[in-house]
Amino acid sequence: MKIVHVTSYFIEDFAKGYQVYQLAKEHVKMNHDVHIITCNQNLNLKNYQEQAKKLTSSPNINSGSYISDLGATIHRLPILFSFQNRNWWKGFKEILIEIKPDILIVHSVLEFQTLRLLFFINKIKCKLIIDDHTTINVIRSGISGKIIYLIFRLFFSKRIYSIASRIIGISDSCITVLNKYMGLKGEKVLMIPLGTDTTIFYPDCQKRKALRNELNLLDNSLLIVYTGKIYDEKKVHLIIDVLNELNADQYLNIVIYIVGTVYENYKNVLYRHVDKSLNRVVLEDNVSHVKLSYIYNAADISVWPAHTTTSTLDASACGSAIICSDYKTERYRFNSGLGVKDGDYKSLKNALKLLIDDEELRSLMGKNGFNMITNFNSWEKIAADFITIN
Repeated sequence: MKIVHVTSYFIEDFAKGYQVYQLAKEHVKMNHDVHIITCNQNLNLKNYQEQAKKLTSSPNINSGSYISDLGATIHRLPILFSFQNRNWWKGFKEILIEIKPDILIVHSVLEFQTLRLLFFINKIKCKLIIDDHTTINVIRSGISGKIIYLIFRLFFSKRIYSIASRIIGISDSCITVLNKYMGLKGEKVLMIPLGTDTTIFYPDCQKRKALRNELNLLDNSLLIVYTGKIYDEKKVHLIIDVLNELNADQYLNIVIYIVGTVYENYKNVLYRHVDKSLNRVVLEDNVSHVKLSYIYNAADISVWPAHTTTSTLDASACGSAIICSDYKTERYRFNSGLGVKDGDYKSLKNALKLLIDDEELRSLMGKNGFNMITNFNSWEKIAADFITIN
């Protein structure tokens, strides 16, 4: 079976752990003929230098087709024009007609390529799956956003719903956006979550012991972990501030382990809070996924005060209790952690206090998280769910 993924940007080294890469990898393992259609640009983000420069020397790649180490055929199309970080690709219709996919998976609703399909999908005669990652916290609140979604609902939503075999949101919050803002409602709309690589992330007491020894932790040390991009919207400094307050009278042996690249415009903020920390803070730049598996195993609590991240899934797979934004309800739906109001100090304080004070609850949530990942969030299962169409 020929499966085609359409995605705005695709950096192979950068994509590991992200949805398109993992889905394509699993579909290749299922012996499907897998193609990825994307543009000849790695990323079109203002923070490109900090997010991807270490992984590739240029934001641009030559157009053309090639078979990647992933085992899928990558088709990079030239950009004809761009508007608000959305690109119109030259040759998109022609490459799809040439490939003749059995299943076409388009990643993102509000893209030119998705809307273009409305005018020629009948020529391809394939099953169309559209998925979207837009969560409620990134919805434009101004008049321009309201106009864009109104236009979409009036002119595109019914047609898109009619031609799609299914429309997938990767979280409960995404389903809310699809229903409320995009007008996409009905039995075709469903939630299939993101996943994690269970060959890397799983409970391992030896990994826990090794990393805790590396950090010179005592048996009674509480290791509080944050991983991922570190910039203002992530509110990482709140972890330090909250733990300062919680530990002011208790004299707990708390160690805060922050892993990831700190963006330039946030360094002064973070380092100022680190200097004022009453607890030991360990800072480390980006690490491999293998090292991350050691970190999550060593963690007593893994915490993300604000914004979205797939790291919660990796942590749960390793048996760590998690704290994350409460609009990501699917991440802690089986009592695998606690949801907090996005970027809210008091909410974060209450959650951390509860887990710090209750070792049994931390252990239970860790076990629940592992079971959740095993049953619902392995990439193998998710990749199968994506292409199982009644």
